[in-house]
Amino acid sequence: MKTKKKNFRVKVHPAGLIMLAVAFIFSPSHTVLALVLALLLHEGAHMLIMLLFGVQECTIELTPFGGMADVKSYERLSCMKQILIAAAGVIVSGAAAMLCLVFAPRTSFWYAFLNANFSLAFINCLPVWPLDGARVIMAIAMIFGVQKPIRRMMLILAYVLGAALIGLGLYGAWHGYMNFSLLLIGPYLCYAAHESAIVQNLRHVERANDARDKLSKGGVMPVRVLATSSEPTSHDLVGVMLKMPPQQFHLLCVVDQSNGRVEKVITEQEMAKRVFS
Repeated sequence: MKTKKKNFRVKVHPAGLIMLAVAFIFSPSHTVLALVLALLLHEGAHMLIMLLFGVQECTIELTPFGGMADVKSYERLSCMKQILIAAAGVIVSGAAAMLCLVFAPRTSFWYAFLNANFSLAFINCLPVWPLDGARVIMAIAMIFGVQKPIRRMMLILAYVLGAALIGLGLYGAWHGYMNFSLLLIGPYLCYAAHESAIVQNLRHVERANDARDKLSKGGVMPVRVLATSSEPTSHDLVGVMLKMPPQQFHLLCVVDQSNGRVEKVITEQEMAKRVFS
């Protein structure tokens, strides 16, 4: 049986590179080592669950918030698998922090490792894009079909939190306490939330290109039928595709208003061809 080669890559965002450089310059070596190990543990948990669920391609980007996984096939996974993948890092980081608190020797390294794991677990629980907490909430929202308003709400929350971090950093600077982390993380959070929202929309549209993959998995899939009274334009089809839940197969029927008959049925694959060709 032919198996597809797995492609997992790691890259560094410029903001993440700056944060890492600042850490190397101003922090003790044991603190930097503890942070890197905690980050590897957190992202390793995500990658392990993704491998168990058959994910073939993933890019992990080092950012001021840790590693951000970009999985092209993420939206095609079931909601429960998405929840487990997103929650894996928080669970492992939280468990590592608890184990350090109970069993680790009281040394500088283990104290830094405890703080790093606790910070990763806490920050990634926040319900803002592109953190793990937001991914869990979005997967739950998909189950109930309310992903669009929830996505918008979390995007606004990310902007508010980013602005608050910037304000806190400027307030500290005004009083003589310069915190470069706050001044860097705030703008990055706003940028990352905006970029994630754009990518999510694009992925949602691109997913329709894989309509045949849905059916090739076998089994029975629920069908959602939509209707229109006129030939849809590419703009109309993009609007339809943005609202497609990944766990359903979609058909768009063109109906003659005069007699109520279906003149044409457009499948997901045909929609994708019209949009991307």
